[in-house]
Amino acid sequence: MNRFLTRITVSLASWEARVLFDLMLPLRSTILYLSRQRALQNWVETSSAARHFSTHFVAGLTLDDAIAVCVRFRSEGIMATLDYLGENVKSLDEGAACRDMYSRC
Repeated sequence: MNRFLTRITVSLASWEARVLFDLMLPLRSTILYLSRQRALQNWVETSSAARHFSTHFVAGLTLDDAIAVCVRFRSEGIMATLDYLGENVKSLDEGAACRDMYSRC
């Protein structure tokens, strides 16, 4: 179970948590499949339409971009946290890269 889902289901009864998890699993699988599609990734990163929607949820493509957004938020009195989306690693090298990114934050 991923951390996001765990945080949501902490206050639910165990059977409710299991039902929620079972409902979310197909959606998670679909999102992970789409995240591995290079053409879709390229479109999301280069399309102005996709960028318009994603900027509400993604602070930047680089750590420096994300930190700049957090600094701006802080100057406006808004607290923020950064999450590096690396939970779908498939190798030790990818896992090490995710660990290193978190240590940079």
